[in-house]
Amino acid sequence: VALILRLPRRLTLLITAILIVLYAMVTGSNPPVVRATVLILGFLAGRWFGRSANAFNLLGLAGCLLLLYQPSLLFDLGSQLSFLAVFCLVLLSGRSSASGSQKQTDNKKETAIDVQEEDSEAKNAVRWIFNNLNRWWRNSLRPSLDSAIAMNVGVWLATTPLVLYHFNVISPIALLLNVLLWLPVLIALLSGLGVMLIGWIPGIGRLLGKICEYSLASVEGIVNWGASIDGGHVWLPAPSEAWLGFAYVLLVISGVWLIATTPRRFFAVVILSSWLLIGCWDGVVGPAGVLPLASSWVGSGVGKSPSGEMRIQFL
Repeated sequence: VALILRLPRRLTLLITAILIVLYAMVTGSNPPVVRATVLILGFLAGRWFGRSANAFNLLGLAGCLLLLYQPSLLFDLGSQLSFLAVFCLVLLSGRSSASGSQKQTDNKKETAIDVQEEDSEAKNAVRWIFNNLNRWWRNSLRPSLDSAIAMNVGVWLATTPLVLYHFNVISPIALLLNVLLWLPVLIALLSGLGVMLIGWIPGIGRLLGKICEYSLASVEGIVNWGASIDGGHVWLPAPSEAWLGFAYVLLVISGVWLIATTPRRFFAVVILSSWLLIGCWDGVVGPAGVLPLASSWVGSGVGKSPSGEMRIQFL
């Protein structure tokens, strides 16, 4: 919209910041919302003063502000998972960008050689099409796929130890669901934002509302489908605290050293996956294997074992 109206850059940044703050207030200013708001405002401030913003510094600033506001959030599982996931996304996206830049440099050298060969071979049409498709795959599609796969697997490996320890479940199906859900979730967010901003226009608000409704319905359908797959998620007793602590020691080692190159990333995935399997076994045979029972005193509560063989109902 700012480009169409040809608004000045600083005015566009100011309007964007105001909309972001209003959106955060409307959504309740929960810790994930505050974190995202601080990251975006920090980025906008960097653009305002003509300086690049470091995502890790902004993430740290968001964490400090939240802890100043409510120190107990340090032990809040939702906040821990939220910051951990975003930290992994920033870390892996930065590594992927560096790797992609190196690949593009190498491909430019190969392109120059290919052009010379094409000139010497009278610009063979089939070879020209093949070379361009090959460059598109190497320069655009493959780096994007590599980055998406790395971030998907990395976030899952980083958050699964905490989820297993606190919620007694491990969900391999999440790796597939993350791929299937990103598009309907994105459409739902954009259409919902559209309803908030221009929903007052006759016809537009209803259209955007329907798009948001169908997108959310598709998200629910995909999640229910994933939950119905046998082996997609497995209920287990919690592993020990020692296992949880060492899992994140391995994660720090992976983040500092192992993800610099593709072979090292593969090695890191093997190590962390193996430790997850050990954690599953540790929860079964170790002393920390405790199954929590959640109940509600409003109406009724139901407790269910991981295997589904035991149900207890309180009336």
